[in-house]
Amino acid sequence: EPLEPLSAPMGSVPTLDESWYRYASSDEDDNGREVSIAPRLFTTSSLDEEVHSHSIELYPADFTDNTQYYGVFDSDDEHLSRMELRDPYETEECEPMSDWQVTYHPSCNGMHEIALEHMGAQTFEDDVQLFGTKGYWRHAWRLDVLGGQSAADDREPIVLKTLKYEHSFEDAHFEHDRIDAVAMERLTSSPHVINVFGFCGHSVLTEYADGKRVGELADKSKKVPLARLKIARDIANGLADVHSIDGEDQPSSFVHLDINPANVVSIGGTLKLNDFNIGILLQRNKTSGETCGFPAQYPNPQWRSPEEARNSQHLTEKVDVFSMGHIFFRLICGHEPWNKLEPNGKPAKEEINEKVQKGVLPFIPEHVMNETKDKEVVAIREAMMNCYTVDPKERPSARKVADELQRVLDKLTLEA
Repeated sequence: EPLEPLSAPMGSVPTLDESWYRYASSDEDDNGREVSIAPRLFTTSSLDEEVHSHSIELYPADFTDNTQYYGVFDSDDEHLSRMELRDPYETEECEPMSDWQVTYHPSCNGMHEIALEHMGAQTFEDDVQLFGTKGYWRHAWRLDVLGGQSAADDREPIVLKTLKYEHSFEDAHFEHDRIDAVAMERLTSSPHVINVFGFCGHSVLTEYADGKRVGELADKSKKVPLARLKIARDIANGLADVHSIDGEDQPSSFVHLDINPANVVSIGGTLKLNDFNIGILLQRNKTSGETCGFPAQYPNPQWRSPEEARNSQHLTEKVDVFSMGHIFFRLICGHEPWNKLEPNGKPAKEEINEKVQKGVLPFIPEHVMNETKDKEVVAIREAMMNCYTVDPKERPSARKVADELQRVLDKLTLEA
C-alpha cells in the first residue's frame, strides 16, 4: 500500500493483560499467551513441573540506569562505565509542556517488514544503496521501493537512517533519535517539514530529498523574479510550524536548534526542514506555568545567536529565528556568513564567537546593504535584519517573519 505520513494515535493505548506473561498457555487456558523471554529459564520439561517465578526488583528512576545492562554486558565491559545517560524529563522546577514530548509510538513491525537482505537481488525488486555517510551517528540509505506514495507499479525513493556500526547504544543519543522521530510525526501536517514513514530505535524512514540544496537553488533563482523571496517565505513558514507544534494559540514547546542551509531540503519542488535530533523539548515552570529556558548546547558559532555564544542558561525558541537570518544572508549575499569574504579573511572560530557575543554581524556586501534597488533583495534583507535583532525578547517570532514576507510577496506579485 502507498506510504502515508504517520499521524497521532487514535484513542488510548490498550492496557496489557499481565496474565498473558505469567506462564505458557495450555489447553485449559485459552486466554494465555506464550512469550519466550529467556529460553534457558523456560524449557519444555519444566511445563510438567511447578512453575517457578522470577521477579525483578523495580525502583523509581527518571532515566535509564547502566545497571539495567548488567545482564547484557560482561561486568568489565567499558560500555557500563562510559554510557551517556539522557537528561531527565522532569526537574525540581520544570516539567514537560505536553504529553507527546515524553511518549514514543515506534512502528517496528512495519520497519522490520522491509526485506533489506533481498533488495537488489533480482531485477525489478526493491533496491538499496548507501548515499549519506557524513552524519556522525547514522548512515543514510536510499531505498527504491515499489509503490511508495505513487502508483503501485512505480518505484518510490525513501530514506532509511541506521546507527553506524562503530557506535554502541547510548541512552542519550537514543533520546536524540526519539526526539527526531516524534517531532517529525507531530509535524506531519506541515508542508514544510519532511515526512516520516516509520521509526524504530535508532532507525527512521523518511522522504527522499530529490532536489537541490537551498544555496544552489538560490543561486539559480537570481534571474527568476521573486523566486528567492518565495524560498525565504517557505523556510520561515516551516520554522513557524515547528515553533507552533502544539497550535498557533499555544506557547512554543519545541526548538529545532540546528537551523542552517544543510537542514533545508527540497522535495518535489517544496522546501522542507529536516534533522530534528538535537532539538529541544521545552518545559514549563511547575509554579508559574511560564516556559523554562534551556542552556546553550553546541559551541560552533557560525550559525548561532549572541545568547548562545554567551552560553546563556535561559535560551528560547528565538535562537532558531536568529539562525534563520543566516539562511536569508546566504540567499542574497551568495555565500555563507563568516567565510573567507570577511574583510580580513575567514576568521577563526574563537574570533567568530567573540564577535557574535558582542552582537557583531557578518560582513554584508555593500551592494546588498545599501546600493541595491531590487525590491526582492530589500525585502529579504529587511527580514534578515529583523532576525538579527540582538535582544531575543525584541526579536520577532518566525510566524511574524513569515507573515511579513508573504505580505511583501503578495504586493510585489501584483506589481509585476
